[in-house]
Amino acid sequence: MNKELKKLPRQTSVKKNYVFNLCYQILVILTPVITTPYVSTVLGADGIGQYSYTSALIAMVLNIGGLGIAIYASRQVAYIRDNPIKVKEFCNEIFTVRAVLVFPMLVLYLFLLLFSKYHSLFLIQSIEILFSVTNVDWYYTGRERFDATVMRNFILKIISIICIFLFVKTGDDLLVYTFIQSGSLVGGYVLLYLPIRRELNLIKISFLHFREHLVGAMKLFLPQIAGSIYIYCDKIMLGLFTYNISENGFYEQSQKIIKLSSTLISTMSMVMLPRIANSISCKREGEVKIYMEKSILFVFWIGTPIMCGIFSVADNLVPWFLGKSFYKSINVLKILSPIIIFNGIYNALGYQYLLASQKERIMTITIMSGAFANVLLNAILIPDFGAVGAALASLVAEALIAGSQAIYLRDLLQSFNIGLELMKCIISAILMAGIVSIISVHLVPSIWHTVFLVLLGAVIYILLNIVLKTRLCKEIKHVIPKRLK
Repeated sequence: MNKELKKLPRQTSVKKNYVFNLCYQILVILTPVITTPYVSTVLGADGIGQYSYTSALIAMVLNIGGLGIAIYASRQVAYIRDNPIKVKEFCNEIFTVRAVLVFPMLVLYLFLLLFSKYHSLFLIQSIEILFSVTNVDWYYTGRERFDATVMRNFILKIISIICIFLFVKTGDDLLVYTFIQSGSLVGGYVLLYLPIRRELNLIKISFLHFREHLVGAMKLFLPQIAGSIYIYCDKIMLGLFTYNISENGFYEQSQKIIKLSSTLISTMSMVMLPRIANSISCKREGEVKIYMEKSILFVFWIGTPIMCGIFSVADNLVPWFLGKSFYKSINVLKILSPIIIFNGIYNALGYQYLLASQKERIMTITIMSGAFANVLLNAILIPDFGAVGAALASLVAEALIAGSQAIYLRDLLQSFNIGLELMKCIISAILMAGIVSIISVHLVPSIWHTVFLVLLGAVIYILLNIVLKTRLCKEIKHVIPKRLK
């Protein structure tokens, strides 16, 4: 056992893990972001809408079929990561559970295929289900080995970007685009699976504790599937309730911009979950409080300027980035922008704290309330307002989830002495957005004008932080001299 313990990789710092995981998350969405202007022009709103609709359905199937296994497994690995024998046994058991779950996922998917007019797209995307068993992201997350994923995914993303520009030439190449996207995802699964297959002996089937793991995962299944409802239900209901599939395209492209902008915040949550889970299991309550306070501050330091920045540059960004046919996405993007903050709060309170402290029931209730509101508002708003209605429904759902979690954890939040700091961030971001919006009105949409507005906004926000003497500036002043020594 001691020999095996020596083989364990050293635990990296939160800062290093954040950088590695940030790189990973950026790479995951790098392909659609880099190729968005090109793909939007070639495939058009109709082609993008078809892909958005089918990919949302397969994502829903994967989430339903996964039964919360991935989140459960990453948390459990974090609990036992200091015991290599237990880690190997657990990973083989989880691999067996995932292999068994592939069959019902395929049955559900084939059932959906029978009632859809997009048969070819669904058939291509079915490889994501077949290879989902090899998705071992949960292992790397639980062991905080985020660095292991970066290079492999970087290579895959570069290849997929090249393939899109080489092989997607006209609107008839939608199937090719779909194959490249699904192939890239599957390639990522396989490349992360192969290096640890022998290390963990994953080819060994083990039904030991099968029921225990299934029950444990099911406790996390409801919050996960509820979250999937308000993430994917918008796209599915847009496809069902509107006569124009282009509405799905308007919403999809706006969501991509929001998703990219939220990466900085969501990455911190992924890094902090195993760290907080480990601290809770070791009963280091003071450490947990410090981590949570810094997480909330980080959400507002980064989230408020991004939210206000997107709102103020949307009119200049969308016409050149997505194309003139996506003009309706401007209003959709503006409506979605506050989600960056609400989602950041949910990630910090729900994903980091409630999940790490095994309070899945509370997390489930809050997410279910948001999912219910989302479906109800979608049914009311989408038929008349299309993508704009879906955006409004998502905004209300995210606000409801974040607000309900904040109310439940109010005692924890009240113990933080950060109220003044949060107000400084909000004031700085609003003033920055006001100045940028005034200047944006006088500029024609172009890449250089958007870059100018973004840089101007960043400078204004930083200067306002300096003037208001925020804790962020104090920490930067403290860190930089150390780095220069």
